[in-house]
Amino acid sequence: TKAYTTTDKFDDGSLKSKEIVTEPNKTSYFEGENFDKTGMVVKANYNSKKNPSVILDSSNYSITNGTNLKAGQTSVIITYEGKSVTQKINVEKNSVVSLQIKTPPTKTSYKEGENFDKTGMVVIANYKNGTNKTITNYTIKNGNNLAADQANVEIEFEGKIVKQAISVIANQLMEIKVTKAPNKTSYIEGQNFDSTGMKISGIYKDGSTQEILD
Repeated sequence: TKAYTTTDKFDDGSLKSKEIVTEPNKTSYFEGENFDKTGMVVKANYNSKKNPSVILDSSNYSITNGTNLKAGQTSVIITYEGKSVTQKINVEKNSVVSLQIKTPPTKTSYKEGENFDKTGMVVIANYKNGTNKTITNYTIKNGNNLAADQANVEIEFEGKIVKQAISVIANQLMEIKVTKAPNKTSYIEGQNFDSTGMKISGIYKDGSTQEILD
């Protein structure tokens, strides 16, 4: 009679699989946030009749792709002893929902033909996740060559617009004059006039002078 010792491959204590028993409290994020494992319960299943499964301490497993989440990202990877399982998440773009002018510009009254001056103006962008920040890379629409009685200019950033109120006083053009003669003033009959070098200025009702380009 001979006695043999055999090893049951289904009872060798090796790690068989991992599973997420309870999802984390938070599964919806905005881009730039980090994955939060709070509330998540991860179980390791072993090839063992005596200890078939163990709830893992959160310090025992690693999380891949859980930092600075990207818009459109759908999961993070939970890894323990070479076995991985994915946790589904939803990551939304943190878009701008509105703009506000926190501090108006220093100058809000203009004469017709002047350009809008943003000096002193502070613009705030409000985001979908409830945060806000001061922005400077906005676009100013209809801010050049202000028209008489124009009531505002538009500040645009990422598709959102806020208006800054202004007042524009009509400044009537009273006279135009040549302030610099053209380079060429002598011609032969049949030649065309050449305005190269010539400068024309307008004298306005308020006494100001401005070069006329058009």
